[in-house]
Amino acid sequence: MVKLESIKNYVKQTAQIISSVIDMDVLICNKELIIIADTSEKNNCENQCLTTDSILKRVMKENNTIILESRDLHYGCLRCNYYNICDVKAIVGVPIVASCGVIGSIGVYAGSIENKEELLNKKDYYIKFISRMSDLMVGRLVELEKNIEISIMRTRLNTIMNSIDTAVVAVDKEGKILYSNCNFENLVKQDIDGNNFNIFDFINENVVNDIIKNEVSVKNKEIYVKSADEKIFSLLSGKTILYGDKNKETLLILKRMLDVYKEVNELSTHVIPTSFDDIIGVSKQVIDLKKRAKKIADSKSTVLIQGESGTGKEILARAIHNYSNFNNKPFIAINCAAIPDNLLESELFGYEEGAFTGAKKGGKIGKFQLAEGGTIFLDEIGEMPLHLQTKLLRVLQERCIEKLGGTESIPIDVRVIAATNRNLQELIRVGKYREDLYYRLNVIPIKMTPLRNRKEDIPILLSHFLNIYNKKLGKNIGGFTLEAEKTLMNYNWKGNVREVQNVVEYSVNMENGEYIVLEDIPIGIRESIEQEDIEVKQIPRIDDITKKLIFEALDLYGNTVEGKTLAAKALGISRATLYRKLREYEI
Repeated sequence: MVKLESIKNYVKQTAQIISSVIDMDVLICNKELIIIADTSEKNNCENQCLTTDSILKRVMKENNTIILESRDLHYGCLRCNYYNICDVKAIVGVPIVASCGVIGSIGVYAGSIENKEELLNKKDYYIKFISRMSDLMVGRLVELEKNIEISIMRTRLNTIMNSIDTAVVAVDKEGKILYSNCNFENLVKQDIDGNNFNIFDFINENVVNDIIKNEVSVKNKEIYVKSADEKIFSLLSGKTILYGDKNKETLLILKRMLDVYKEVNELSTHVIPTSFDDIIGVSKQVIDLKKRAKKIADSKSTVLIQGESGTGKEILARAIHNYSNFNNKPFIAINCAAIPDNLLESELFGYEEGAFTGAKKGGKIGKFQLAEGGTIFLDEIGEMPLHLQTKLLRVLQERCIEKLGGTESIPIDVRVIAATNRNLQELIRVGKYREDLYYRLNVIPIKMTPLRNRKEDIPILLSHFLNIYNKKLGKNIGGFTLEAEKTLMNYNWKGNVREVQNVVEYSVNMENGEYIVLEDIPIGIRESIEQEDIEVKQIPRIDDITKKLIFEALDLYGNTVEGKTLAAKALGISRATLYRKLREYEI
C-alpha cells in the first residue's frame, strides 16, 4: 500500500475541509507520527514528528476512535513541556484504516470551552464525518495505487512488446492504428505514436481487409509492407480481439521474411565451419583450384563444379561461401538425387497451403527462399528431372521463384553453386539434359582433378586423416610403413579423397601398434594392386606382336597394292602370307 505522503496535497485539502465544516483545528499524521497536514495557523507543525506519548499514537495502536475530554486524563499531555501554555480543551482521534491496516490518524482539537461543548455534543456526527473523510483519503490512495500498478503494467507490457523481435500493431475496425511497438515503427520507418496513421497506409493487401472487416484469422501469410520508398517482403498473422458484443480491435503481427529465413536456418541448418584450408593438397592442381575459387568467391554469378565422386565438391562450395563477403548469410545445401522427383520441386521452391493432398497448413518455405542473401548448393544437379530443369532455368534467368500452387513471383537474391559427377554434355547429347540450362549453370566452371592425377597429394591426405582418427579413436599411430604407403600410392582411388578418408579410418581401427602395416589396409585395395602387378608381368602374345608390326608397316608404306608389297618385304614375309594374316586378323 502506498503511504499518505503520496497524496500529501489531498491530505491537506481534507484537513482544511474537516476544519471548515466543524470550525476546529485538524492535524493528520502518518503511521510514523510525521505530521502531514495541520490547519492551525498559530502552531503549524507540518513535517514535524509527534512524540510517542501523543494521543494519536494510542489511536493508531488500538485502531479505535478515542475522545479525550480533558488533558488531565492522558499521561502524554501531563508529560508535555507545553502543558501549561496549551489551549487544547478536548481531542477526537480517528484512525485512518486501509486494507493493510492503520496507516495514520486524524486529530480534531477543540481550542475553547465552546468548541469542546460543540465537539462533545455532536461527537457521533463529527466522528462519522471524520471517518468518511478518512475513507475518502484511503480511496484516493487505492486509486493512486491502482494507477501506479496500471502504469507499471503498461511499462512492463511496452517493454515486453518492444523486446520481441516481431512487429506488432493493433487497429480499430476502420484500420486506424491504436498501438504499435518499436519494431513496427522500424519496419515502416515512421513515428506512429501520436500520429493519425491507418494500417492501409502501409499494407495494401486484401487479406488485411478480411482480418479487420470479416474477422478472418490469418497465420503466416506472405505480403508486402510499404516502408519509405521500398516494399518489404513480410510474413503476416492476425486475429480479431473482441471487447463485449460490438467493440472490437484487430491485432496484426508482422515479420520480415529475411528474419524468418535467418531463424529457420539457425534452428534447422547445421553450420559446418569450412575454409580453403580444408582442401588438402600441395599439387599444382589444388593450388590453382584455390586461387581461382578465391577470385570468384564474392561474385553472385552461378558456379558449376564438376568432378568425380569424393573429390570434395561440397567442401569447395562451402569454402567459397565462407570466403565471400556474404559469409554471414545462409548456406543451404540440397542433394537433387536424394529427394524423389515429386518432392524436389516443393523442397526447392516451397508450396502454398492446399497445393496438394497432405500439404501443411500455411504452406512451406522452399530452400531458395531460405538461402536469401546467401548461397544455395545444388548437388548432383545432373540428376534433376527435365520438367524441373525448365523451372530452374527460369529462376536463374529472372531471379524469381513461384511456389507450388502459387501465382505470385517472389524475388530472390541467391548465389547458385551447382555440382555434378556426371558428364552434362553427354547427357545433353542423349536428350536427358537441357543445353540452355547447362550454359546458365556453367557461367563459372570449376573442375576438380581426380586424386589419381595428383598423386603427390596422397601422402599429405594420409597424414591429415591419420591425425584426425588418432584423436577420434584415442590412438597414437606414427604413420605408415614404406610397403603400406607404396601400396596406397599405387592404388587408383576411384573414390578419391572420400575413399582415402575411409581407408585411413579403417586402418587406424585395425592397427594397435606404432605404424600402419600392409595387413591393416583393406583387402580390396591389396588385391587390386596385386592384380595390376600380374597384368603388368604377363608376356605379350605372338599374335598381338605380329598384328602390331603389320599395322606399323602398313602405316609406313601405305594400304595400296604397292604399299603392301613393300610392307611384306620389310616384315620378311611373302605378299601372300601378308594377305593371309590380314584376313586372319580382320585388318
